[in-house]
Amino acid sequence: MPAEPPRSENTVAQIVARARAFERPEVLAIVSSDEVALKIAAAWATPGAVAVQTFEVNDAAESVDQLGVLWERTTIDIGMIARASGTSAAQVRRRLPLLRVNQIVYPDGSVHGLVRRLLQERVLRAFGPARSPRNPGRNEGA
Repeated sequence: MPAEPPRSENTVAQIVARARAFERPEVLAIVSSDEVALKIAAAWATPGAVAVQTFEVNDAAESVDQLGVLWERTTIDIGMIARASGTSAAQVRRRLPLLRVNQIVYPDGSVHGLVRRLLQERVLRAFGPARSPRNPGRNEGA
């Protein structure tokens, strides 16, 4: 029985993981004061809002911008992101190129790690640890 060929290192998850390895903390300066961009980032993972076709990039194409290929094969529901973020479709269209080029959002529906942390901290500040969405009734009235 012939040996199985080696698995490709170019699945969607692997390409996004390699891009994440180069995340820059400076992108926080871009979104931290832009409430609309933060709302779009928060809504980015809404189920059905972002879908990338399943595929593997040819192993011979190592010099190809693999993340760019993923974006070309990604369908984005601008209306759904606008509704989920409480913004307009025009605002989503205007900010999406900025969010993409700075790797604040990814074609698999995930968000830059530090931006995700910033969003989580804002939720904790707004609700406090005792009233976080995960513990809505804890310590009420105390």
